[in-house]
Amino acid sequence: MTTGRLSLLFHLCVLMLVIGLPACSGDDAVDDYVERPVEKLYNEAQDALEKEEYDQAATLFEEVERQHPYSKWATKAQLMAAFSQYQASKYVYAITALDRFIQLHPSNTDSTYAYYLKGLSYY
Repeated sequence: MTTGRLSLLFHLCVLMLVIGLPACSGDDAVDDYVERPVEKLYNEAQDALEKEEYDQAATLFEEVERQHPYSKWATKAQLMAAFSQYQASKYVYAITALDRFIQLHPSNTDSTYAYYLKGLSYY
């Protein structure tokens, strides 16, 4: 093949890639962020915990903190997320969450419970 034909073939391949790649992008819809009332989120998490749906409860408690970080519920939700992880036998996640709780709230009245739960997570 001559240099001109190789150049033309190369340019055609590049053109096909440029045209074809956007077709592979798909039409994945991104979920819209929906802020929910803190009481509703916390109660849903409590309900999941009572139904022994520990992973769901942990996710919802974490969502309380994510959506409402400065509410009075956020601190309690941090501890409850760690408890839910403990109940789900995800001890490493529980310990990580408890370490974070202890670091952020060392003088909180529930910090002694956090240390206790952390100790249980090691055994």
